[in-house]
This record gives sequence, C-alpha cells and structure tokens, in this order.
Amino acid sequence: TIKAPNSHHCSICKRCVARMDHHCPWVNNCVGYYNQKHFLLFLVYVCLGSGHAIILIGCKVAACMNENCAIFVDFNT
Repeated sequence: TIKAPNSHHCSICKRCVARMDHHCPWVNNCVGYYNQKHFLLFLVYVCLGSGHAIILIGCKVAACMNENCAIFVDFNT
C-alpha cells in the first residue's frame, strides 16, 4: 500500500497514523492528527487537577498549623 504523506507507522499500534507525534503510554494510543486536541486537553486537565489537589493540601496544612491536628502530633512523647 502507498503511505499517506506525513504519516508514520507505529510499531506498538501496528498501524499508520497521520501526522504522528508519539505513542503515549498514558492513554495507550498514538497522538496524531485526529486526537492531538484531546491529548492536549488531557494534559491541561491533569495539570489543573494536580494544582487543585496541591491547593487543597496547602489549605489543610495551613488550617492545622494553629490547631492540634493529628498530622502534627508527636507520638514519641
């Protein structure tokens, strides 16, 4: 068969992908022309979710600094 312009064959997926960027193990698929937008949105959502988790943890730590929270209690004494 004739290979389409700007396409590459993925050895993991065993198929040709138009404008292939890379094979991503996170989504177990090749990132190419038809799913690049979805992959970038996935990365944005992962960053937003991680930032949200860090903010929530920071707020919990800041709230427990003045109180007698279990995460700051010294059990050795």
